[in-house]
Amino acid sequence: MRSDDQTTMEALDACFPCRPRPVPGELLQAYLHRVLRANGHSSLRSLHDGESNAVEVRAFLQHMVGLSADELNRLTEPGSDISQAQGDVKILLTPRIRWCPQCVAQEPILLGRWLYRTTVVCTRHGRFMRDECPHCHAPQRASQFTDICCECGASICQPINEHVPEALLQLQTRLDEAFVQGRQHPALFNLSYHQAAKLAHYLGILACSGHQGSLQENASSRRMPNDRVLMNAASDILTRWPQAFVTRLALAQAVPATNSLQRDFGNLYRVLYRSLKGDAYQFLRDIFESYVNAQWTGMLSGRNKRLSEQTRRSHPRMTIRQAARLADATPAQLKRLRPRLQAHEIAFPSGRRLYTLASSHLDQVKGVNLTQAADRLHLPQRRIRGLIAAGIIQPDISPVSTSASAWLISEEHLRGLFFHPTGQKEGGVALHHVLRYWKLSEVEFIDLTKALLAQKLDVVNQPCDDGIPLGLVELSREDLRRWRLGRRVNKSSSVSVDEAATVLGIKQQVAYQLVLQGLLPSHQVLGRAEVRVRSVDLQDFQRTYVSLAELARSRKTSPKALLGKLPCEPVTGPTVDGTRQYFYRIADLMAAEITEK
Repeated sequence: MRSDDQTTMEALDACFPCRPRPVPGELLQAYLHRVLRANGHSSLRSLHDGESNAVEVRAFLQHMVGLSADELNRLTEPGSDISQAQGDVKILLTPRIRWCPQCVAQEPILLGRWLYRTTVVCTRHGRFMRDECPHCHAPQRASQFTDICCECGASICQPINEHVPEALLQLQTRLDEAFVQGRQHPALFNLSYHQAAKLAHYLGILACSGHQGSLQENASSRRMPNDRVLMNAASDILTRWPQAFVTRLALAQAVPATNSLQRDFGNLYRVLYRSLKGDAYQFLRDIFESYVNAQWTGMLSGRNKRLSEQTRRSHPRMTIRQAARLADATPAQLKRLRPRLQAHEIAFPSGRRLYTLASSHLDQVKGVNLTQAADRLHLPQRRIRGLIAAGIIQPDISPVSTSASAWLISEEHLRGLFFHPTGQKEGGVALHHVLRYWKLSEVEFIDLTKALLAQKLDVVNQPCDDGIPLGLVELSREDLRRWRLGRRVNKSSSVSVDEAATVLGIKQQVAYQLVLQGLLPSHQVLGRAEVRVRSVDLQDFQRTYVSLAELARSRKTSPKALLGKLPCEPVTGPTVDGTRQYFYRIADLMAAEITEK
């Protein structure tokens, strides 16, 4: 103040006999005019020619009203409290003052936090705020603020009888706490009040706005009805954080990728990297960049300078050309594998096309051609072709069905024909030797491979961690002969008793004893002394009976040790009818085991 004359000071002091005390959080200009009105003055300018800025007003109040330093600290001036860019003032402050009708009815005091756009609910009464007279809809002025409208003279204390959502009330409470306490709030990501208010404002805009368009607002959009919608949308996102924010990311990118983050994410990208570019909001960009690396199908490169170096370095997608170099394949091969590799196509306006795929799918690219597959499996190429024709090997690229010049068999399909030992028997013979010297037909080779895959035959090689390729698989000569004979049995109407013994894995004498006992039905060939067993009767015997020796093998014990432990009697055997081997009825064993349980 320029009034240095003691007489002038005394005169001014006499003008303020009534000196109301400020309320915590009261707006500075509103308090000043409250003091002036209490002493019959219309404005401060009529009393002196000093400046009317916040510093001069505080000095005036300290001298003329006798406010202490603590009382001065109770007064707020939002416009000067916002120390950021001028653009943030429009984002954070409302062009119209707001008030809680119930608070004003109790005491016509205007609080500073009511001027913020994020203040749409009075947490004291749990009701929405007003920013216009309920009768004439006129805005109110801080210089004339009372419980009476400054335009029509009606009461402005009529409450708004609308339900306030719980999530919105909770967010408003946290914002008020951050404002009053003046420090970072742990429930608001450790942001200060102004930072949290700015975050809530932009989250509301992202939730309510479209994919593209301007983020600029006019005076009408900064009104109470619009801010209520924005704050309600922001409270919904913050209540379900971070799932709701990730959902917002997914919705923002629900358009075809253009290989441009700014075009694909539109307003969301502009808010995260322009409007909220401060370090305090880095946690938002971390979530966004994690989502980009997990879901976005475009390619990151050096031009994405706004993203962190770690995000660019760990981006999992690559182009078809890059993948071809790493997989030792040609781009043409990989383009034919696009459906299986889940490659994404990006079409540019110029007509150029870019294909990208995830690095996690690169293992599916690794494969071999026909010659390499034959070498890996230790089989002739014609046998590989037979496996392909039978559907046992399914090539990813085939010259037969496409215009490709070479085969491509994935490593995954090839590894399906590597085996691990399932038994230990003497007299093993390798499959490639069987194919060469046993003269297996193409059909027999396919059936034998299917039997190995179904584990109907034991692989008797020495243990190997990497697996044994199909051509080097060793089989027991006895098992192989039995399999071959069993296959012949399935394709013929009857077999000899000797052949039946081979199929059952028993001695010929035991087979003849089973025939004599009537357990294995047989018939004599008309006009000949030969006795034969029908294939259906042989298969029925295998389904009905099981030998003690076979039971002992399956339970990894000896027949002698198992004999006294079985819960039922054998149907034939040395102690039953003098035959050389014990046989049990499978149904009796199952019934006895159920009874014991």
